[in-house]
Amino acid sequence: MPQGVEARNQTGQLPVRFCMEYRGVKYTITQGTQQPYVWRWRTVVGDPAMLRTGEESSQLQAELMVRRLIDWSLSQAERAKRDV
Repeated sequence: MPQGVEARNQTGQLPVRFCMEYRGVKYTITQGTQQPYVWRWRTVVGDPAMLRTGEESSQLQAELMVRRLIDWSLSQAERAKRDV
């Protein structure tokens, strides 16, 4: 698919996308295009920084999961700094 073009979902609408930030880490949540009941999340966290993705059955679950991952990643980074 060409860059800048978004697929439409089964109802012909563009997917719902949220770009947010939590504890200084940016993440996105997008409603699925082929399966509108699927919400996909993605963020870049960790050291080394790695792309993390997932799918949940609701927007709220996706937001909770990505925030949980961010919390865990930041706590691991803090723990690593203390252990040095």
